[in-house]
Amino acid sequence: MRLATAGCLAFSLMLAEGAGAQVIRFEGGDASPAASPAGRPLAEEAGAVDVALRQRQEATGAAGDRAEPSAPRPAALASLIPREPARIGTSILRQQGTQGRLEFEVFAADPGGAASLILAYRNSIAVLPEASSITLSVNDRDVARFAPRGFDGFVRETIPIPPGLLIQGLNRIVLEPQLAHRIYCSTEAWFQLWSDWNLSLSGLAVSHGADRPVLPDEFRAALRAMEGRAQPLVIRRDSTTLIDEKATLARLVGLLGAATGGSLPPVEPQHTHGLHRKTPSPARVTFLASDRSHVGFRRGGDGAAVLVIEYPPGQLADLDGLALLLPPEPAVGDPLPMLTPGRLQTLSSLGFEPFGSSATHSARTIRFRLPQDWLILTNEPATLTLVHAAMPGLVPGSQMVVRVNGEAIRLIRLDGSVPARDDPLEIRFEGRRLRPGINSLDFQVVLPSRFPDRPCPPDTMERFRISPTSTLHVPASPRMILPDLGRDLARVERMEFRISGDGLGLQAALGAMLAGKAPPGPGPAGSIELHVVDLEHLPLFLQERPGLSGLSVGAVLRPLRGQAGGPGDGSEERRRLPLGTREALRWLQLAFGPGQGPLEDWLRGRQGTALLASAGGTDPRRIWLVLGPDADPRQIAGALRAALTTPNGPRGEVALLGRDGRWQSWGSDHAWPRLLEPVSLANLRALVAAYVSWAPGLLVVAGLSVSWIVAIGAWLAIRTGRKRRHV
Repeated sequence: MRLATAGCLAFSLMLAEGAGAQVIRFEGGDASPAASPAGRPLAEEAGAVDVALRQRQEATGAAGDRAEPSAPRPAALASLIPREPARIGTSILRQQGTQGRLEFEVFAADPGGAASLILAYRNSIAVLPEASSITLSVNDRDVARFAPRGFDGFVRETIPIPPGLLIQGLNRIVLEPQLAHRIYCSTEAWFQLWSDWNLSLSGLAVSHGADRPVLPDEFRAALRAMEGRAQPLVIRRDSTTLIDEKATLARLVGLLGAATGGSLPPVEPQHTHGLHRKTPSPARVTFLASDRSHVGFRRGGDGAAVLVIEYPPGQLADLDGLALLLPPEPAVGDPLPMLTPGRLQTLSSLGFEPFGSSATHSARTIRFRLPQDWLILTNEPATLTLVHAAMPGLVPGSQMVVRVNGEAIRLIRLDGSVPARDDPLEIRFEGRRLRPGINSLDFQVVLPSRFPDRPCPPDTMERFRISPTSTLHVPASPRMILPDLGRDLARVERMEFRISGDGLGLQAALGAMLAGKAPPGPGPAGSIELHVVDLEHLPLFLQERPGLSGLSVGAVLRPLRGQAGGPGDGSEERRRLPLGTREALRWLQLAFGPGQGPLEDWLRGRQGTALLASAGGTDPRRIWLVLGPDADPRQIAGALRAALTTPNGPRGEVALLGRDGRWQSWGSDHAWPRLLEPVSLANLRALVAAYVSWAPGLLVVAGLSVSWIVAIGAWLAIRTGRKRRHV
């Protein structure tokens, strides 16, 4: 009997354990699993579900828990704002070499609470942690120094901030890595040392109450942080209830761009119930269908500052309150200093600070602007007067390379192989190496070690130094311009889109670029209109470029199978010509202008994702952007934004954005420099020299014409004299 009872109990336990895995289906009757014994749904018994509340929680990212207002919440990370924006498309900032300096800003809304700085980083395996260090300073006060140990991926270093050090608003954060190689001390070892800083996982953690509101300045700072690391600003909206979606998003981007002083990140529209990103975002915007029109800030469940724009379904979203909540900030001026041609300027006036180091490899770059109507076509030199010094007895091979816009103009020996001079070194280079707009001046120094197969000694004494009292002189020129797409981009004030399908992402991304554009420098007046089309609307573009066929543009942006991959310049057609004809054509092209041949020949064999072109002679106030079928809105907007701040942007009349993100520019044979000032005796000599340098054939034609005129005049004089003698 006892055995039977024990068996029944064991069998009952087995059934109880397996009940959780059973699926019981009811074919009919009232025995529904979704009904309570009283016949009411479980949702009604537990309380009605607030649909509007659920939409708000999904839109803002808020959790469904009901915490007390006074309950402390986990510290939200205030993002680090890089002083120098990171590379487009990444939130990881790399510091290369043995020494470095990274400067950030961080916003503290409530500095009174306990705060700590969280740094997510990794470093190369070649770093020797016992001889390396990373120094942290907050508001010009040293806070901590720690050894780098991020060898197996990103690690987090949590550093408490002393009380009273933070201020309400923006705080300055400086990191100074000092890295040493485990084995070697050579130039090759310098490139093996690096540290990566993950800005999306780093920030300032300040404990605060759950009921603390989101401040408008906190939202601005989050947008600046996202712009610095090229993280897109997600705009969630419901296309079924939001009326006039394109115009509403365009106005929103304009208001946010004005509110941040132009520091607006790329914009990415998403559906309200779209997938959440794995990487946390410090800020986002949500359009929320509601029974009222209201604009306000909320804290999302992931800690993000959320701008919530409520609107009644079937009505336009009212954005007037946003301008009051986030008033416009003064537009960010041009961060690059202006170099005045014809005047001697020190490098300190261009933002250059004393440059010296003891590392085996070091570099410094300064960028500056020249007026857009400055143009040098002759061999007239520019002069860099360099005030520098080097420690005597440096290892053979120590040298410094000076580059202008990426081209080397001088190699300076620092090892004593060339006798040192006490007076400054004058470096003359062709002024036409500079260009209107943005230019760069680079100093690259290599100092080999005496013992390259040993670790570097802990020596911080500078072995060379470049003084900011060095000067740069650029010759003046008459106010002249050539067709330049980079100059036109800086003057874009309006955009028009004609794209098939959903072009909201591209429209918002380019609108953000336009809002964050710095004002153009001195140059020709007038605004430019940018027309953005795809291949389906290509005939609109071809009407203004009659010499270009749709087949050639389609082959570039949508390559055909079996097409040749090399850049076409018309060389195949010229090879078929006789040798004398080929040489004659080549000399004629060099003599009558530095053009690149017909545009069709230049495009042949090239591939890209977008084509930027001027309207030719039809309308100089309009440029066109033709997009390929695989064009990425963020990549296109990033390339256009980089063209406004670097010297590697599009030039000429047509530019192709390659699949590697680089611009290839084409100039017409028929484009001549255009003078923007009256001809006078003061500029006549410079004008003649400029046009002759642009097209040397002019000098030949002018010389032959003068010779013919003199010869004909002499012949007429001789003939007239003979007739008189015969008479």
